[in-house]
Amino acid sequence: VIRDLRYDHEDYFFLEDLDTRMVMHPNPKLQGQRMTGTLDPDGKALFDEMVAVAKRDGSGLVSYRWPKPGSDAPVEKVSYVELFKPWGWIVGSGIYVDDVKVEFRRQLIQAIVILTTIALLLSALILLIARSIASPLAQVVDAMANIASGDADLTRNLDSRWRDELTALSGHFNVFTHKLRTVIGQSMQTAGSLDQASQSLAEIASDSQRHSQQQSQQMELVATAIHEVSYAVQEVAKNAEHAANEVRQADEQARQGQH
Repeated sequence: VIRDLRYDHEDYFFLEDLDTRMVMHPNPKLQGQRMTGTLDPDGKALFDEMVAVAKRDGSGLVSYRWPKPGSDAPVEKVSYVELFKPWGWIVGSGIYVDDVKVEFRRQLIQAIVILTTIALLLSALILLIARSIASPLAQVVDAMANIASGDADLTRNLDSRWRDELTALSGHFNVFTHKLRTVIGQSMQTAGSLDQASQSLAEIASDSQRHSQQQSQQMELVATAIHEVSYAVQEVAKNAEHAANEVRQADEQARQGQH
């Protein structure tokens, strides 16, 4: 059963007794072999050290170099060994350091990707929050600046759909502009009424002026007529005086003829 156990695809278990005899190993050539004095390329008696660690501590780690399955090139390996006292067997299994490094790099890259993604998401979230605060505030400032400049669009309402302090400020601003629109509307109505009244007064004044002109013209006609009548009376008076003179002269001549 132990012979066929695998983890991480290629990693395996092996059994060794306290005399360094290989009880079980995936490599059939090592099966039943006494491994005492077996050295790795660095000169370490690895199986003897496994026995020493198991006897001394009951379990522990042993570092050495050993070829991977299907390869003859020794690479760094770390095995964990533990003594099973009832049978006097040492159960061991190891991992290759380069596989650990590869896995470490893979997990490091994965962690970097995850952290980068989280950082980007947090940055986007912070940006959205900043915009959600800055944009309404900028709208309020812009609207107040327009009102202060005297060129405000009082029909414009700020967004007040959310529930926060800036939205409350926007709502109060909308109420303010609504009241201001009402006051301006009433003022415009009053101005319109005053304009109509001024137009009516202008029409009345114009009519009065026209009537005055007509009366003045009539007075001029009356004066002209009176002047003409006066002239006619003077002519009549002159003619009457002339006739009286003629009569007087005729009377004197008649008196002279009698004498």
